[in-house]
Amino acid sequence: MPTVETQTVRIMIHEINAKSRECVTSLPPELAERFSLSAGDKLSVKVGRVTKEAVVRIE
Repeated sequence: MPTVETQTVRIMIHEINAKSRECVTSLPPELAERFSLSAGDKLSVKVGRVTKEAVVRIE
C-alpha cells in the first residue's frame, strides 16, 4: 500500500458567517502554489465542531 503524506496547515479565515456554510480564506501565492490551489477553489475547513467550505483568495 502506498504511503500518503498528510500535512496540517493553519490558515487565516477572513470572512465567516455563522448562518452560512461558506467562508473566505486568503493564502499567500507560495502556499497556494505548494498545494496547487487557485483563486475560487474551495476547501473544507473545520471551525470548532462545524465544517464549512472556504473559498480561496490569493493575496
